[in-house]
Amino acid sequence: MMKIKILIPLIFSLIVLFFACSNSPPVIRSLTADPSTVELGEISKISVSAIIYRGDHVTFTWSATGGTIIGDSYEITWVAPEKEGTYTITCIVDDGTGAQDISSVDVDVIAKTWQTVTTLDGIASNKILSVESTSKGEYIAGTDFGVSLYIDETWRNENKDTTLPDNNVIALFVDEDDVIWIGTQEGLVEYNKGEEKWTTITTNDGMPSNRVQAIVLDNDKNLWVGTDQGLGYRDSSKDWHIYTVDDGLPSNNITSVDVDSDNNIWVGTDKGIAKYDREVFTIYDESNGLFDDNIYTLSVDSSNNVWAGSDALVTMIGSNEEFSYYTPDEGVPDFPVVASDIDILGRPWFATYGGGAFRIKDEVVEVKNSTDGLVSDFVNDVKFDKKSGNLLFGTDEGLSIY
Repeated sequence: MMKIKILIPLIFSLIVLFFACSNSPPVIRSLTADPSTVELGEISKISVSAIIYRGDHVTFTWSATGGTIIGDSYEITWVAPEKEGTYTITCIVDDGTGAQDISSVDVDVIAKTWQTVTTLDGIASNKILSVESTSKGEYIAGTDFGVSLYIDETWRNENKDTTLPDNNVIALFVDEDDVIWIGTQEGLVEYNKGEEKWTTITTNDGMPSNRVQAIVLDNDKNLWVGTDQGLGYRDSSKDWHIYTVDDGLPSNNITSVDVDSDNNIWVGTDKGIAKYDREVFTIYDESNGLFDDNIYTLSVDSSNNVWAGSDALVTMIGSNEEFSYYTPDEGVPDFPVVASDIDILGRPWFATYGGGAFRIKDEVVEVKNSTDGLVSDFVNDVKFDKKSGNLLFGTDEGLSIY
């Protein structure tokens, strides 16, 4: 049984109502789970609605018979465990005077299933080069024939003939405002879905190269773009700054970019990894800890551990800058590790080109491939959907959702 106790100031809201003239205990009006049936490892939003008559502070104490509770206040995220069954989530509302009310809701957890999406379902091409999702759970697939967006349960395709400068969509990124950033071989595209506005950004605007291989926004919402000719940074004034080997990078061929909680920029290249603290680049390569300088991907988890993929190898640079390695001896498929992402519980997932996908959980490598339901073992990208808890795998033969 896990418990989490959150203390928040009492406020006027639609969820918690305050009646100063009453001495009645709190009353829970409803406790809901959305959805009430999920697959293994998926997400349900649990919300409580209560009337508070007195007290200075309201305490919400959450517990569950399984799974993981994330979040605070009157709404939490519940991540289903990896075992089927019915699980009970309980909330105790305390008004700060010791008066309480308690309520529970059940969520059914069922077996995990694979879903495959191909051109027969409406996507532009079966060769998926990159994948992403919005905060609403809308899927995006970058292909070799444009970008496909799953909006309102319909696939919409955009390509060079409509809104893109090039059909090869190498990289995707969705920011906090659900603006979709699309990296192609001929420039970067900013798609503001709310305004239905497509903006192409190229070297004419200040980027180091038109071939965009990685995209991220830092904690200040500034844009960083990895290209084959250096690292591009666009500040809040939309002025571009370019970083190359002359500034301390190990290579100009930037394969991946991520940001840690301290707003350091981590850069993967074909000649090692660089950490940029806004003053200097710190290099990690074969001279000081890496087994392989040819980095295809890197991702930073919530503990600031950096997970990097190369040829049949995962290197973890801990927040204390100690190195850990995962090889075929530990179960890593003997193929290039080309993409990565971190799930809601902080576990890294990796895509390999030829050996399927895998995650590292409690230092154990767990592989998923075509024998399990993955549409192809040639996987180009992997992303975790924070709305549903599903994983998206972009492969040479279509999109797999798990």
